[in-house]
Amino acid sequence: MKTKSIVFMIIRGILCIALALLLYYALEPLSIKRTNVTVEGSSNWMARLGDDVSIADVYLPGTNDSGTQFCDLRYFSQCQASPISLQLKDGYRYLDIRLGEVTDKEGNRSLNLFHGSCKCKVGNLVWSDPLKLDSVLSMCYSFLESNPTETIVFAVKMEQGEDVASFQQLLHEYIEKDADRWYLSDTIPRMAECRGKLVLMRRYEDANKYGKKSGIQYFWADQGSKEDKTLHAVVEQQDNYKLIVQDRYKYTVKNKWKAFIAGLEFSTTEKADLKVSFLSSAGSLKFDHPYDQAKTLNKNFLAEDISGYAPVWIIQDFSNPLLAQHVYELNFK
Repeated sequence: MKTKSIVFMIIRGILCIALALLLYYALEPLSIKRTNVTVEGSSNWMARLGDDVSIADVYLPGTNDSGTQFCDLRYFSQCQASPISLQLKDGYRYLDIRLGEVTDKEGNRSLNLFHGSCKCKVGNLVWSDPLKLDSVLSMCYSFLESNPTETIVFAVKMEQGEDVASFQQLLHEYIEKDADRWYLSDTIPRMAECRGKLVLMRRYEDANKYGKKSGIQYFWADQGSKEDKTLHAVVEQQDNYKLIVQDRYKYTVKNKWKAFIAGLEFSTTEKADLKVSFLSSAGSLKFDHPYDQAKTLNKNFLAEDISGYAPVWIIQDFSNPLLAQHVYELNFK
């Protein structure tokens, strides 16, 4: 009888621990709040750039996994605390848009936002509607109508599915509805060419051979290795330009910060047409929370003077207007 009682107590203890962990993973992300500050001029800071400036020569702030304010398994998958509409007002001009093709019961196809296998949503409830591409585009178009001096780098990755041709064809159906709002050439534009437009950067093959209307090729090999802690930026040759990118997304905070600074130094000494550096990291453990990494990385970033480095696009988790300003004001020093 005593043995059964001990076993019962052990089982109950395990269940209590499991429940506590489940509640923590489910509820902890709900405590994440956006930084409630505003920065004057954040909505139209690109008006201060000359028309002849290439967007590759602009210190450009961007958001990582831009659509993840609300998503499945938020503890592991959430990377932003603001909607895309507010990210744009905060000064961000690069959106990381990860899409998957979805077919509903009636056979209608759409492109929805994902982070890995996790669905992005319009709200925090389990039954909230999925965040769809047409909703995101509506936010972008509205912002550019109000701020025609600006441009939005729209970096699209095929996050779900295997049929690249179908994905690309469907994406261009969305684009063609408002084709005049897009810069679709395969070369990096100057500000005069892309003000008031979205610049398509594609992280997928041009499966349908759209050529000069396919957008700018934007590929790099996965940088998920965490065993070698000395890795930072690498050079990736694209069709029409040379890209330097740092995206070490499985490093600890300490190693990620080292890789970020080393990547900036490398980008400054190595010749390339475009430099991109991700400040974001999911951490090195399976149960790490991106917000835990971002708290320290973002604090380090605001304290760091990066004015001595070459122009770079800096992509961040848990964006706020102070972080964006710390990037774009470098263009005017």
